[in-house]
Amino acid sequence: MVLRYSDRVTFIKAGEEGYDPTTGGYTEGDEVKVTLPCNLTDAGLERVATVFGSVSKQIKVARLPRPFHGQFDSILANGRPMKVQKSIHHRRQSVFYLEGV
Repeated sequence: MVLRYSDRVTFIKAGEEGYDPTTGGYTEGDEVKVTLPCNLTDAGLERVATVFGSVSKQIKVARLPRPFHGQFDSILANGRPMKVQKSIHHRRQSVFYLEGV
């Protein structure tokens, strides 16, 4: 099966907070963003009902061409904030089930 990876998903890791002795206060680090190509589709109603137990959820499926094992705090799918409901890591790809925030 050949997929088009024409969409983009951005994984955001918040910067670490730390004490700065020169200013005498706490500073936040820079957030790290990793943008990767993906295939973004809507999950079918039957699958949403089977996996999540409710058909009222709007679930998107993001398939990445390679496994992604990095840590992240939030995720953007085509610029929209999403919440990860489930993630599956296969040998050759990663799949994320996303719900809009």
